[in-house]
Amino acid sequence: MRDFAIALWLLVGLPLFGCGHGQSPSVAEPSSIGATQPSARLLREEDTAEPEAEQEAIAASSHPPVQFTDACTCVNNHGVWRWTAKTEQDQPPLNIPQQNELTPSQMAAWNGPGGQFTIDTPRAGKEVQWYRMTGRVTKIRAEADGDIHIQLMDADGNSDVQVVVEVPLGAPWCNIRKQVVSWTGAHFPFSTKSGVALSLKKRPVIQVTGRAFYDAEHAPGHDSTSNLRSDEPGQVAVWEIHPIMMLTVQADGQ
Repeated sequence: MRDFAIALWLLVGLPLFGCGHGQSPSVAEPSSIGATQPSARLLREEDTAEPEAEQEAIAASSHPPVQFTDACTCVNNHGVWRWTAKTEQDQPPLNIPQQNELTPSQMAAWNGPGGQFTIDTPRAGKEVQWYRMTGRVTKIRAEADGDIHIQLMDADGNSDVQVVVEVPLGAPWCNIRKQVVSWTGAHFPFSTKSGVALSLKKRPVIQVTGRAFYDAEHAPGHDSTSNLRSDEPGQVAVWEIHPIMMLTVQADGQ
């Protein structure tokens, strides 16, 4: 009988004892660096992600944690999605057309461009134009690709919709990154597997200049006509300013 039980266990792969077979305990990352109370909502943001964002999270889990040693330096960062377009270093023109001066709610009212996007799709349409956006900071994240992710809402508070503006890793953006991180309670060094929110000490009104970017990997169900992200709580547009090439503070919010 004992030999039969052992043979049955080997056949079906059941654990011989009560613990899970080959499993180790998982440890949740802190959801907000510098916050006194962790946010359970942020700890489970990935639970609402659509397939593309889930695939990105799975890919991130195969990498070692990203180590942020200061505002301008990190190691093990990994980014591949339309990376050439996201990290262009072109400088903006001296004058931005008046029709390209936007609030977050105005960009959020755009439709998605439609069409198919791949990992190396070049810029086209609105993505090759320069825009200047003014809005109030509502959220700052350190991303696994090394970017500093900023969310903006209309400065007058008349709309809840938000737009993401991104500051890549690299020498051209170091001063901007230092300024943005100074509005948070971040303490270096810290690490993250899939991105972490930084607690806000200030919510300034800022003006940023950069090219528009449709971040299609965040569109719901691969629908590139949509302009509502599937992986952020609330109303957050898929259209972004990415990368930011200029940033000025318009009002020093507390």
